[in-house]
Amino acid sequence: MASPTTQRTLRSLVFASAKNQPDSVCHTSISALPARNRLYQNWLRHMLEEAGPGSLHVAESLWKFSSGKQELSQEPAESGFSLANVDKLDKPQTFWDYVNREAEGKPKGWCSARFAECMQVAASASFIKTDDLLWSDYDWNKLGEATVVDLSHCKELHTLKFTDISQIGGSSGHDSTTIAQTFPNLKFIVQDLPQLRTSFDEQVPTEIKTRVKFEPHDFLQAQNTKSDVYMLKMVLHNWSDEYAANILRHLVPHLECGSRVLLVEAVAPPDTSALPFTTLSHMLNAADMHMLQFFNFQERSLQDWTNLLARLMSG
Repeated sequence: MASPTTQRTLRSLVFASAKNQPDSVCHTSISALPARNRLYQNWLRHMLEEAGPGSLHVAESLWKFSSGKQELSQEPAESGFSLANVDKLDKPQTFWDYVNREAEGKPKGWCSARFAECMQVAASASFIKTDDLLWSDYDWNKLGEATVVDLSHCKELHTLKFTDISQIGGSSGHDSTTIAQTFPNLKFIVQDLPQLRTSFDEQVPTEIKTRVKFEPHDFLQAQNTKSDVYMLKMVLHNWSDEYAANILRHLVPHLECGSRVLLVEAVAPPDTSALPFTTLSHMLNAADMHMLQFFNFQERSLQDWTNLLARLMSG
């Protein structure tokens, strides 16, 4: 870009002048983050190249697929992001199809790896560490010598390469191994897609491999393993009620008196305006709109979770 054009562009973006440096541009503490950190570069790219176009088509999505209906469309292929069609395909794709797509000249898994780094930024912004809460805030001892089926994975993100495997739940047995090391009476079966077995084998410590096993499974399909406990950590978060109910419905034939289904999920407050910090309210509202534009869904409140379970019970 020609130097005068660069200067004009930067001049329009500067909101605070630096003394005695009329021809210089300095980063702020915020703008320096994506300049120095690849994770934040991918977060910014996600917001501009994916969330931005998706948000522009939310109104079109609502009008086209939900207008005149009592409920919002439950289909991710009918979301604002799908209508944005950022890849200019003949047939719009869901966000998960987009994330797991391949492109000529790009390394395998390039887009999913980029999104994984974006999600690490989102996870690092939370002051609540679900890993610690998972083993410390539930009475695992009361389960005795139970077997726990850990479905805490993200089917759509099976190609994502997280630096910290805990960010995608149970795909490599992180949650199960952590709990198993603390509670030796428990056994775990980690269910995930077949291609994640290698990652699982590399992550599970040798001393507990007899108690933490891997089993290929897709949670959108029928459950074939009977167990005392089924654990789903952040599994239902990205699925509309229709799909979430089906995921849970696959477990019902194996449940009997004393069986447990543990849901480790975020619960949104019923009214974000009542929160003590405006910034927190804005963050939660933004997350809720994120769910709408990408998945045609929302962040669930306690009442929303209750309604989901009622939907399951009603068949």
